[in-house]
Amino acid sequence: MKKIIVFSILSLVTFQIHAQTARLSEAEIDRKLGYIQAHFDEEYEKDHPWFWGWLAFNATIFTASTTLYFALEKGTPNQQVQPIGMGVATIAITSHVLLRPVSLSARDEIAEIKAQGRDEKLAKLRRAEELFLKAYNRQKLTTGWFAHVGTFAVVLTSGLIEALYYDRVGFGIARFLVSLAIGEYRLYTQPKLSKYRYDKYKAGDLSLSSYDKYPEANLYAGGFSFSMHF
Repeated sequence: MKKIIVFSILSLVTFQIHAQTARLSEAEIDRKLGYIQAHFDEEYEKDHPWFWGWLAFNATIFTASTTLYFALEKGTPNQQVQPIGMGVATIAITSHVLLRPVSLSARDEIAEIKAQGRDEKLAKLRRAEELFLKAYNRQKLTTGWFAHVGTFAVVLTSGLIEALYYDRVGFGIARFLVSLAIGEYRLYTQPKLSKYRYDKYKAGDLSLSSYDKYPEANLYAGGFSFSMHF
């Protein structure tokens, strides 16, 4: 019964959105399309270095931990704890790829849709708005409470394993604190343009707000320096 109610609500919302866009003039459609395309162009320029920078760093950590595991003398404390870094790096890489920024694919997808005439442009606008909403929801997920709790759980577990299982309390505490600080920095530096602009767009505001109004969304360059683990 609950599924039916939720489906009905979603269907009603979708119908209302389509009904609103169906009344738009061709000039209004062009204006909205231009706005969304410009938005994704800008967001892509921010997301691209952030995504690939963090991915490269996580891959480096995984490679280094794996190399040390096989290179160090077997049975030594430093050799035994390397799987912790390998495991955390695997989680970081997997989540990073699965929840990658929507703009990395949305920008080109919208640009490649050829539209001539009002009907085709309207269909293109609907797809562009779907991608805009997807980017908005993705950023809410990857910068909201779920991301913070997930980061805390992963780094706490890694610290506890080193502190309790391997009896390295000091190193375990240090791993937890440093990894948590780095993980939070990673979340803080993720570009968040869709998260800030989508509601404004739905309210009719088609101005491309400056990043200067959102300082935390402008700090994306740190992706080349830090990761969510040590």
